[in-house]
Amino acid sequence: RSARFGSGTDACGGGSARIGTDSGENERRRLASFALVSGALDAALTGLELRFKRSPSSLKKPSHAAPTMALAAVFCANNADHVLAAAAGVDELRAVLGADWMRLQGELVERHVDTYMAVAWGKALDAMSTSPGASSPDPKALNDKQRQIVKDKFSAVNAAVDEARRSQPGWTVPGAALRARLSARLAREVVAGYAGLHHRYKDSGFTRKNPHKYIVHTPAAVEEIVRGLFAG
Repeated sequence: RSARFGSGTDACGGGSARIGTDSGENERRRLASFALVSGALDAALTGLELRFKRSPSSLKKPSHAAPTMALAAVFCANNADHVLAAAAGVDELRAVLGADWMRLQGELVERHVDTYMAVAWGKALDAMSTSPGASSPDPKALNDKQRQIVKDKFSAVNAAVDEARRSQPGWTVPGAALRARLSARLAREVVAGYAGLHHRYKDSGFTRKNPHKYIVHTPAAVEEIVRGLFAG
């Protein structure tokens, strides 16, 4: 499955490629049309984002809809990023749309990336968190309740990693800069987070009978899975 919206990107790409070859009047019309289409895309993409975020707590609950929501967030990020790149590549468009529009469009891309991270990885990121207030039992002195907390942490991460490995390999992000941004977020938050969780608890004895039920992935395996995402 591709997360790219073909007709919208074709329209933007084709229109910007012809700028500068027609008369001044036609050029102004093309620029005005581009601004109108960009505004419509902004509204549509923001509307989808609001649907995802209508109930923020639901983004971190297990749900059969989560893969679809995550795909839609990547879809939105792809298209907002393509509109931004199309505008940035043409001097006339940058002049018409203005610096504020360029900045806001960049922020829109980032919001869609945030939505993807929350939907696809939110529960796992919560489990791996070491921020103040997060439940991080001392690995040297675990009681039964704390052992269950650690088991739940690994289960949450395993579920997110397995879902990503199952559903996301076919998703594509054509823009190199956006793909790099997503990869950096995943490396910084998911890969590094899991490496810390694994190091903290792998030898703690939190599961005495069947450690392989919970410690399913090595940090290197998680890194390899994440590195393979969004290449198509």
